[in-house]
Amino acid sequence: MPKSPKLRSNLKAADRRRRRRNLAGCGHDRQTDTSDANRRQPDGVDVPQLLIEAVLSVAEREAALNDSAVIGALRAINNRSTSRSVFTQAVCQEMIRRLDAAGVGEPQRQKAAGELLTIAVDNTDSQSPHRLIRYLALIAS
Repeated sequence: MPKSPKLRSNLKAADRRRRRRNLAGCGHDRQTDTSDANRRQPDGVDVPQLLIEAVLSVAEREAALNDSAVIGALRAINNRSTSRSVFTQAVCQEMIRRLDAAGVGEPQRQKAAGELLTIAVDNTDSQSPHRLIRYLALIAS
């Protein structure tokens, strides 16, 4: 059974939105992804530590940074997506900048972000919006 023209146009519009979202934010475009996948992770690079240092760096500059922004940034890197929050974007961009400088590939980024995301979800509390950031500072020291 053929698809109706209305359904077809809605599907095309959704594809365009997804493409724009991936190109605009924290995610990488396809050309960068293929070069990152072929790049080897340098020996001795502690990827989760780089992510933690990026969070703490942004937390020093932005006093209003809270745990939800950190979790959003980790999800964005893990899912290769973007966020609308300014704080989340700042954390995500700092993480990506540090990972790029260390030459870390996309699979290692996603794995480390996924591991930290699991830890982050377990160490958040709605009564204390900075609990995760304090926990990460403890890990880093």
